[in-house]
Amino acid sequence: MNLKNLNLLIKRLKYLRNTEESKRFNMRYFGTEKITKNDKKIDNSIFSVPVCHTQACLAGETVLLTGSGKIKPKGGIKLLTDESNIFGVATRDLDLTINQAERLFYFKEWNDGINGWPAEYEKMYLKAKTPTERLNVAIKRMKCFIKTKGRC
Repeated sequence: MNLKNLNLLIKRLKYLRNTEESKRFNMRYFGTEKITKNDKKIDNSIFSVPVCHTQACLAGETVLLTGSGKIKPKGGIKLLTDESNIFGVATRDLDLTINQAERLFYFKEWNDGINGWPAEYEKMYLKAKTPTERLNVAIKRMKCFIKTKGRC
């Protein structure tokens, strides 16, 4: 695990809480270019279209933090590496195992039911009503992840 980058990611999330970019953070999307009406219905309309016209989860925020990716002018994240998926690049940037990455970047219900966020954090995230609340949950989640060396 790259503790330096994990801690920098927490700092980034804390910074985002007080910016318009906070609307970008959304665990449901890996650098999606735009949010559709159907996406808003799924999320009970709590996620607004972000200022950058993209959504970034922890993996997306990781590649933006490390410089492995950047936001495209019309939205979405462009990777600046030879790799083609954000999950793989973010996993490498944080020096995580696949299991650790799945525990950090996915909710259990979206993955295999085994690897993903612990239920308490997933529930807190899904109950959050504002971008700041979602970021606060992600920060708590990241701290648990670091404290347990990726086991939580």
